[in-house]
Amino acid sequence: MKRYPLPEEYLLNLNMDIILTICSFLLRDNFLAFTNFFQVFVMYKNDDEVFNLLHHLDWTNMHVHKLSWNQVVSSRFSRFLETSTEMMVIHAIAYNACNNLILNNQVNQNMSLLQILAHHDHLSFLALHIFRPFFDNNVFQVSAKAVHFRFKNNQIFNGQLQSFTEAFNGRLRLCTGGWDARQVMKPSFPMCQSYKTQPADHFSPYSWPAHIDRDNRLHCWIPSELVNALMDKFVEGCHYVISNFSVEPFNQKDRCFEAELHIVLHSNTAITDMPRSYSQIPKDIFCLKNLKTMIESAQTHDYLIDLVGIVEDLKPMEPVNGPALKNIST
Repeated sequence: MKRYPLPEEYLLNLNMDIILTICSFLLRDNFLAFTNFFQVFVMYKNDDEVFNLLHHLDWTNMHVHKLSWNQVVSSRFSRFLETSTEMMVIHAIAYNACNNLILNNQVNQNMSLLQILAHHDHLSFLALHIFRPFFDNNVFQVSAKAVHFRFKNNQIFNGQLQSFTEAFNGRLRLCTGGWDARQVMKPSFPMCQSYKTQPADHFSPYSWPAHIDRDNRLHCWIPSELVNALMDKFVEGCHYVISNFSVEPFNQKDRCFEAELHIVLHSNTAITDMPRSYSQIPKDIFCLKNLKTMIESAQTHDYLIDLVGIVEDLKPMEPVNGPALKNIST
């Protein structure tokens, strides 16, 4: 009886150059497909071979997966980055160090990491001399001369310099402004009351409406695993500048606006509060219910409780003439 090889046996017989080519195409088109391939590779390869693959991957455009519109891709990338960091892959360590420096986190520690990695990795070398002048005004000329010297004397560094700078520009944009073309999102209106949904089968995170302008209001969503870390940073009625977030389709059931997208915060989201003098909640903060949907609403049994909170200073009812000149109570 003829024996046919299993699919994984073909994978085991491929040389590393072919595998890297496959990974390059998958990374360019579909990160989920790449991680599926990588998981199979890990099952049938030893640690040295896995490290070799991760070390030779092209990491210059990895940042595009971190804040993917698809939350599954973003979560999968975070786990992939964590695994690569645990295996001491230089690219992953440098990636984390650069992101931390962009966000001004643990500057001395991350600068020391880049200084060590710069001896073995061109991207880390360039990152080191880009960040040093930001934290030490006396080394600008020294860093400029170091980069110029390597550019003139190292053909590999010379050939990859453009891709390195494009990678840094991309990481900076995503770390400071999410997918928005602006540097940061500055809502015209403050955060109104937050609420928590809790269906019978699982816990859903906190959410609130974040406002860009009166005609473009979005929910802002904190994933459940980040509630404890981020929720205390927000006070109802205050303005905030939010950077490093993603905008994704809204698939939740409970909402106070009918927008198709919502803002999702991440573990490295930066939150800066604006002066209190700008903080006020306008009277028309919530969108109004379309009267033609009243029958549909009356037939549902699930309602969002305590979204608005206590309503005070109610005005007495007064008649208003509608389009058909009929009296309508308001």
